[in-house]
Amino acid sequence: MIYILKGDVVRTACGSVGEVTEIWGHARTLFKLQPDTGKPLIFFESAVVEAKRKPAIKKWGR
Repeated sequence: MIYILKGDVVRTACGSVGEVTEIWGHARTLFKLQPDTGKPLIFFESAVVEAKRKPAIKKWGR
């Protein structure tokens, strides 16, 4: 299982690559994928094959 967070760049089983802009759902997690060109697409979390890039973790404090 691949954990998907908002801001991740992912590749789906159908070959779409883009940034995750929204996530919702409890039993079946859905997310909105914004490809480089075109309209946003909606996929199930199970359709993710690979997380290409995750955003840098913000460090709080010093």
